[in-house]
Amino acid sequence: MFIPLNKGFAPYIVKHQHHFPEKMRELDVKVWEDVLDSTPYSIGYLLCGEFIAWRVFKRESEKVIYVAELLVLPEHRGKGIAKELIKQSLILPRENDESIHSFLRVGAYKTVADEELIKAAGYKIVINLFIDKHYVNRFGVHEDAYELLIVPDKGELK
Repeated sequence: MFIPLNKGFAPYIVKHQHHFPEKMRELDVKVWEDVLDSTPYSIGYLLCGEFIAWRVFKRESEKVIYVAELLVLPEHRGKGIAKELIKQSLILPRENDESIHSFLRVGAYKTVADEELIKAAGYKIVINLFIDKHYVNRFGVHEDAYELLIVPDKGELK
């Protein structure tokens, strides 16, 4: 079941930061509370009373939201949950004409940048850029990334 997230979810996000490289973790609950308060679009997937996946958005500008975090707990990966979470998380932003900006770790790229899924949600990709060692300057982590910006497609929803 998909559920909207609010700032009360911040401690749960912090609890699961160990799933990210150490230098990329944000362990301040207040930071996550502020992120969750910045938009109404963050959602989680609840299974048997426990959140097993979530996508958190942060307000970047008036009509652009930023993907602050996307996580499916390791024991639930490979079951299509990320794809469903992404589909569900695009509905409200699209209804409100929001663009979505993200930097994707290479492992998440194929799922998140799925053109068919993005088009079906009424979006189109305007930036899809590979960035060599993107996380080095900010986190000291030698990992590549993709920058992705999707904007509402003013044509028909599929």
